[in-house]
Amino acid sequence: MAGPADAVDMVASTSEPSFAVDDGAQIIAWNSAAERLLGVEASAALGMPCQEIVSGRDVFGNRFCGENCALSAMARRREPSSHFELDVQGACGNEFRVSVFALVVRDSRPDRFTIVHLLQPIANQHLNSDSPSNASTDHIRSINDAAAPDAPALTRRETEVLRWLEQGVQTNDIARNLGISVKTVRNHIQNILHKLNAHNRLEAVCAARRHCLL
Repeated sequence: MAGPADAVDMVASTSEPSFAVDDGAQIIAWNSAAERLLGVEASAALGMPCQEIVSGRDVFGNRFCGENCALSAMARRREPSSHFELDVQGACGNEFRVSVFALVVRDSRPDRFTIVHLLQPIANQHLNSDSPSNASTDHIRSINDAAAPDAPALTRRETEVLRWLEQGVQTNDIARNLGISVKTVRNHIQNILHKLNAHNRLEAVCAARRHCLL
């Protein structure tokens, strides 16, 4: 099984704004892209309750982030989560909307987990008249430029492997679950990353959700 260290590695290895929280909703990882997007340094975010740093609101203006986190509750019930939208405050005080992709990484202990959050700004969804920060603008432009018009074609086995990746299952366990070799699983993962133009498993899962492959 995976664990907190794997979630921290995921956050550190992606160029997308990303952070991770433990099962108590405390921030345990916060990458440099999240620093630029939200204007909060990792030193100030780490160890803090997620709701105090992100303070996201739903599209109707209601507070979404709070002590009774819906994502944490779903993770405890082992319910899958779909991506959703939040309104957040950027580095320059501008408010804008992000699409949030959440990946639950399970621990070896059945009641423990880590949730990785990946934030992707939504173009043309700034919520005030102020100009967005350069980091936000550049990131939105990069997302639009990289968007593929058609979903990539994955094989049946690649889709099966991708579904296990979505659950945070590690390579050895995927091989055992599917009855195939670890080397074969690694080959499938490399093919998935290539087809989805992703640098790591987290980005692959998020790209797959954007393309409605999961």
